[in-house]
Amino acid sequence: MCDHVFDREGSHQILAEMVERNLFISQVGVGAEWFAVHPLFHDFLKGELRCVAPAALASVRRKAAQWFWSMGMIDEAIDHALAAEDWTLAANIIEESALAQIRVGLVQKVCCWMGRLPSGEFVSRPNLQRARAYAMTAIYRFSEAREALAHSVEDEVEAHVQAAMLCEWNDRHDHAAAEIAKVADRLSSGDGLMYSACQILRGNLALISGNFEAARQLLDTAKVGYRKGRRGLLASTFTLCFEGVLEMMQGHDKDGLERFEKAFAQASGVGAALAASYLADAHYDRDDLVQAGALARRYLHQVRDGAPPDNIILAYRTAARIAFVAGDNSGSEELLAELSDLGDDRDLPRLKASAWIERSRQALILGNNCAARKFSRPWMVEGATGMPEYLYPQEIDDSQIASFRLELVLGDPEIAATRLEESLRQARISGRKRRELRLKLLLAQALAITGKRGPAMRMLEEILLVGSRNWMIRIFADEPWHLSQLLDEFSRTNRFVNETYLQHLKAATAQRLCPGGGGVTVSPSEMLTAKELEVITLVAEGRANKEIANLLKITDNTVETHLRNINQKLDTRKRTEAVARLREIGVLR
Repeated sequence: MCDHVFDREGSHQILAEMVERNLFISQVGVGAEWFAVHPLFHDFLKGELRCVAPAALASVRRKAAQWFWSMGMIDEAIDHALAAEDWTLAANIIEESALAQIRVGLVQKVCCWMGRLPSGEFVSRPNLQRARAYAMTAIYRFSEAREALAHSVEDEVEAHVQAAMLCEWNDRHDHAAAEIAKVADRLSSGDGLMYSACQILRGNLALISGNFEAARQLLDTAKVGYRKGRRGLLASTFTLCFEGVLEMMQGHDKDGLERFEKAFAQASGVGAALAASYLADAHYDRDDLVQAGALARRYLHQVRDGAPPDNIILAYRTAARIAFVAGDNSGSEELLAELSDLGDDRDLPRLKASAWIERSRQALILGNNCAARKFSRPWMVEGATGMPEYLYPQEIDDSQIASFRLELVLGDPEIAATRLEESLRQARISGRKRRELRLKLLLAQALAITGKRGPAMRMLEEILLVGSRNWMIRIFADEPWHLSQLLDEFSRTNRFVNETYLQHLKAATAQRLCPGGGGVTVSPSEMLTAKELEVITLVAEGRANKEIANLLKITDNTVETHLRNINQKLDTRKRTEAVARLREIGVLR
């Protein structure tokens, strides 16, 4: 490299002599073919070069970029080309390599490269625009993705597949189906990764419509495409994850966990984050909070910045529930507030709906009945979030389950039982075994407290037999309203269920529930996070938003977000009312 950059010969001998004389250089790498300069000496030499020949640095960088590119060392080549501000060279290298990087899940890296290129470099580069469309979709910059897509239409088939992917990430499932229908019959397994992407999209759409058998067949055919494409690691990860979702929705938790583990083991970049969100949720369901928490913490930001909406919901809700189970109400609330804000920022209502429904559940457990009703109210109308029925996060929680929960705990259990029976019938017909178990648990509780103990206990036995085979813990323990009493009674009847499983479930169920299943009222101030208390205290001192932002080293928008959350929790309409409410209950002076 030195010979190429400085147009000379003999660099290796000079470097070897410097190593021998211990002049801040050492040999590294397999076979010791590379030399490493001590960081301080490196900075000193670069500073000297800027002083004695400032124009030479860009030339050195440019030649280094060309050499690295010729050797296939793309990351180093792009770094040097961008540092030299040789935008054309950088764009050439990125255009050649970006799609390959995206296919193996390194979307964030590509986004970072493209973010440093001037907009003019994208003109008349259809391959670069194709990569940009993929990258911008993955980071939720949908208008830029559409713009890139409009300038990348060399391959009509790929343009429709990309458009379908963009619609799918934007929760426009009907539009995605229309786009993919235009080209589905024009692709065959010989088309490699494009065929695989098409089949994965079709499989996911079949899953969303509730056609599980068609989804399974389409995902099987997707494997042929990415195997022939040779570089289909990300496609393979998506396929495995969707197969895992199918298994989970049909009640085969062990098989689902196996798929997620396999996907996670092979993936990197955004693919690893995608698999981690499913895997963390699966471990959480087994009450393996250590493993689930480690995955959730490590990959949360990667999921936020580059994964589809389902995975964002799963990642944030799993992390929030882990914090809540551990007694960290403030940490859980901050995660749910961030999920809610993402829904607003990206115009994806179901992100916000999921955050508020989880807030309602937690408020109900804490005995804050007013907040539980308030957080559920906007999403009680069926279809208010525009969510198709079969999206995977809804197997865990949705507006319908939230309404059943409120009716069971705070309303009329008889009405809850009637509504649950109808919903349970629909779940059976559709083959949604996981949802069926959750509804059965709520129905068993409703039957028990309306005096129908026999049917309630028989239903509970069915649930526990399935749960013990799959070691399902949190799916039941997270709906604990009257479950502890039922489990105690079940233990006394000596019915056959794995005793170890039963004791574990009983312990998990008793962790956070207030006595009386929601009868204890929590002060509204206890629902505020530490940062929200700081903000409202400064508001009470008469500080303006900009001043608060400067004092707390946050943005003006973050201050507005905190104030909005405070008003939601305190059931007030403006900052002055919030301050008055907190003074009334003695939180502020």
